Amino acid sequence: KDVYYYLARLNNAQQKINLSNEHQNISWSNLHDACDLVKHENLQNILRKAEEFIKK
Repeated sequence: KDVYYYLARLNNAQQKINLSNEHQNISWSNLHDACDLVKHENLQNILRKAEEFIKK
């Protein structure tokens, strides 16, 4: 199984997001809260690297 992650910029936080029937939920989280939601250490590391990239 291949899993792909995409890093994107949010231009309008007020814009409504329509989920497809493949998704159940969406939320915006800071890094700390996102790492609490994700239990796999590999994914936590990906989130940390993404934040480092964004802060450059």
